[in-house]
Amino acid sequence: MPTLSVYRTVRQLGATKWWIKEVKDDGSDLSPADTFAQGWIRAEHEFSISVRTETRADEGGNTHTLAGTREARLTLTLAENHAGAWNFAQAALLQGKHFAIVIQRVGPERGGNHAGKYEYQFFPLCQLAGDLSSRLPGTDLQLVFTVKPVPASRSVTLNGTTLPGYDGASGGTVTVAAGDFASQIVEVNPSAS
Repeated sequence: MPTLSVYRTVRQLGATKWWIKEVKDDGSDLSPADTFAQGWIRAEHEFSISVRTETRADEGGNTHTLAGTREARLTLTLAENHAGAWNFAQAALLQGKHFAIVIQRVGPERGGNHAGKYEYQFFPLCQLAGDLSSRLPGTDLQLVFTVKPVPASRSVTLNGTTLPGYDGASGGTVTVAAGDFASQIVEVNPSAS
């Protein structure tokens, strides 16, 4: 049962921005389509993929690896815990809403990655899962999303029109292929302004 923890960032590399919009349960746009809104300040995030397989022996003692399950999870720990964030999370969890999320993995807070570029990743089909709890004072609100593979390809355009507050140069269109959980990590130059 290997688990691949793809990354844990923000406090180490530095970025706080993320964007979210509500989508249908297949990742397609609502009608009328929702627009991306910038999320609350993020303390950190983690994206992990688990692949579980089962090994079985047949009558002759030969072992066979059976197809397993793939699961992905995106955890956003917010640096703020207030009524607006809590009410959003509670409604999303209880109503089973689905979201598309774009994460700025590395941004201007640390001057970009090793090449001076910002990094983004697109998760087209996410749903809040598990428990939601808050203890005051002093606890961060943690949003745990199950990331689902999309049944058909989904795309997002990385620019300030699509993502309010976006501060990279136009990153073009990022596409997630059918059956995938997330896009590849996209490196984008800082904006010229």
